[in-house]
Amino acid sequence: MRLSRGAIIGHSLVLPLSSLPASHLTGGSAPTARRSTIKILTIMRHGEAAGLGADGDEARALTARGTDDCRRLAAHLKNDGVAWDKIFCSSARRARESAELLASVMGVGVGDAGSATDSAFAPEIRPELYLAGAEGLLAALRALPDNLECVLIVGHNPGLHALTRFLIGRGSGPAARRAMRDCPPGALASFACDMTDWASLDPDHAELRNFLTPGDMN
Repeated sequence: MRLSRGAIIGHSLVLPLSSLPASHLTGGSAPTARRSTIKILTIMRHGEAAGLGADGDEARALTARGTDDCRRLAAHLKNDGVAWDKIFCSSARRARESAELLASVMGVGVGDAGSATDSAFAPEIRPELYLAGAEGLLAALRALPDNLECVLIVGHNPGLHALTRFLIGRGSGPAARRAMRDCPPGALASFACDMTDWASLDPDHAELRNFLTPGDMN
């Protein structure tokens, strides 16, 4: 699992992963390592995008502001030691560009246009994530391979915000209240999920650990 134990934290009111019991971060001392009982799910709405043009909605690119927001977010997360096993994004250009910029968190080279240069960690495009609703997003996440421990998914509202609200459930606190209220372009919500398999993903197993927006980095 490619995860810094102090990572995923961009808000002073959020507990660091180092506060979790060691048994939640490792496979224990048995000769054969067991799967971690904590999975990290990060949900991101794509950055600010240009308006609808002649090529249609799926071709909308990030604006200069959206690109800058994603780069600042990537730098912020990289400084916190964040890394993911895999990044998934919708087929829309704005989501692809956002995901490619965030790929730099894992040390992937990023070109001038935000293209990841290391195919091993390049975002995986999932057409079914394009404008998917909360149910579709949840189904896609529950079908992920269980060997993935830390995952980033980049997609669209209103589905992403609905999924975030669903996973927060009855959660409370400043981060939860902000995440429940709004999910602006470039917003990112990170959940620590107490489970060994993605099929178990639900509000009972997910705890919001961070909610970060581009405005938080101003």
